[in-house]
Amino acid sequence: MRTRFMLAVLLVLLLAAARSAYTQQTPPEAPAWRKYLANGLELYSDASPERARWLAEHCASLQENYDAVGLFPQQTDNAFASRAPRLQVAHFKDLASFLPFRIAAEAPAFHIGGRGRSLVLIQDLEEHLAEVAAHEFFHVYTEKAGVKLPVWAAEGLGEYYSTMRRERGADGSWRLRIGELVTRHERQLHRTGRTPQGVRASVVNAAKLFEVTHNSRHRGDDQSAPGFYAESWLLVHLMVSKSPWREGFPQFLDAAGKLGSTGALAQVYGVEPAALDRAAAQYLEEGFFASRTVPLPASEAITVQEEKMLAWELRLLLADVLSFRDRRDAARSAYERLREEFPTVPEIRESLANLALDELAMTEAAEHLTAAAVLGSRNGEVYHRLATLRCGMQSADAICLEWLRKALTFSPGDREFLMYAVAFALNTKHYGQALEWLQVLPAQPGRERFDVLTKQAYALYHLEDFPAARARLAMARAEDSAPGQQKAVNDLERAIADREEFTLQMELFRDANEGDDSPRQRALARLLDAFSANASAVIERGQLAEIRCEPAGISLLVDGPNGRRKLQIENPMDLMVLEGSQRRRELELTCGPASGTPVQVGYLWEEQGGALEGKLRILQFEETRRQP
Repeated sequence: MRTRFMLAVLLVLLLAAARSAYTQQTPPEAPAWRKYLANGLELYSDASPERARWLAEHCASLQENYDAVGLFPQQTDNAFASRAPRLQVAHFKDLASFLPFRIAAEAPAFHIGGRGRSLVLIQDLEEHLAEVAAHEFFHVYTEKAGVKLPVWAAEGLGEYYSTMRRERGADGSWRLRIGELVTRHERQLHRTGRTPQGVRASVVNAAKLFEVTHNSRHRGDDQSAPGFYAESWLLVHLMVSKSPWREGFPQFLDAAGKLGSTGALAQVYGVEPAALDRAAAQYLEEGFFASRTVPLPASEAITVQEEKMLAWELRLLLADVLSFRDRRDAARSAYERLREEFPTVPEIRESLANLALDELAMTEAAEHLTAAAVLGSRNGEVYHRLATLRCGMQSADAICLEWLRKALTFSPGDREFLMYAVAFALNTKHYGQALEWLQVLPAQPGRERFDVLTKQAYALYHLEDFPAARARLAMARAEDSAPGQQKAVNDLERAIADREEFTLQMELFRDANEGDDSPRQRALARLLDAFSANASAVIERGQLAEIRCEPAGISLLVDGPNGRRKLQIENPMDLMVLEGSQRRRELELTCGPASGTPVQVGYLWEEQGGALEGKLRILQFEETRRQP
């Protein structure tokens, strides 16, 4: 017996050891994620290839559907719409894989936007997957269009368009059917006791809906969410479908962004929320939820391609989701692990920079952005942020201009980037570069176009292309502008006239003194060059009548509204000229109204790109005499 017992114990130990060894050598199999591309959309999925391909094609078609509907043309923000954020979808095959990222019990999907990205996370709900995807892609569409909607209207419209489907008409053409009845919302509304006479206090009525924000419990609480979404859907369906609400709905949405929903209701329809409640209850009782169709333009077949997924891609996307949802400690840990494993991937440093920016750690953000640029990032946002963090508007650092060029290389046509780049180039006197960017800056007719044209004229003025500058100003006058902006046009036109006259006078002076190579003449020639570069400061008002090159220096005679004035140079400093490779004092010019008040020129040499270049450091004038 004892021998049998010992053998049994030994057998158990051997089996346990074998099981342990097998477990160590064959870890649990990780979910098989795949990556698919369809019309610029990236979809990551752990579902079957057939299911994932279907969803990728459906999401790509949803983008075309919303573009065909053309919901908010009057509200589109060009600065945002031109950005075309990167669109990514994470598709989870079941609740178990989606659970770590779910935002609420009643949310099988959600959308996160910003930082040049648009993310959709979605749990596969079998027969409801198409509707859930359509709802989330409504948010993608409004984000891309730059439309700001009240929360209830955004969610109600998302539910209204969730029934979107393509169908073929009798003539064989394709059309889009939208706005069909959502039966679960209708049942929910009947359960809550909506009647034409009013609603119970517990029901989420219009006044309560208008107060809901992105952080309100009504959107995520499993008790309140069904009522919130049902009521939002009902109000939207009423206002889209039935007169007189239908006719004013676009104006209402536009006004709601400025006045709030209650204020927009009063301005557009002249009613209070209670009137909208009564109309919605009546609409529900009638039970006629009319759908509508929109013709679809011909489009090419959508191609879905599977692409090899890099080892870090999905992990970075899911870490970004944690960061977007303010789970920053978890996101930082995930990013740091990725950085250790993949030190040459610029996208990881970009995500660390975004996290630092969220925490207002600007120095850390700049370090990560610089690293991403060195690693060869192709994200225009990286170079734009580097320029804004490390370059002031007066910076002459060549790398700042290069960062802006790269920002616009990787994000061409981005209006926000272009506006910043133009302002930087003008402030740092890179007028040719500013003009190049202004040529491609998109602008709506009116004040936007007025601003672009005046900036073009300003750059052309400094490039001394005066006819082209005047032509731009003439075009600007035809555009709508803010009160007082026409004065800037008038001032620039006067400056152009003064600069043209001043240039002509200098040419005459040089012609008259050609061949004179005395130190004094060389000094005067340099001073004239400095005046040419600062003509707007030389002649602030009036027309230049004469330049006098007197033994004491240079005098300017200007005809203004109060007669002729004589302007002279002030502020004492030595005028330096270069002889050979040495800097030395060659000549001192004293220009002043009296011998007891010497006035000299501020003129220094500075090193520019390995060569010495003259710079006029002080350029101020004093009125000394007037004559009729």
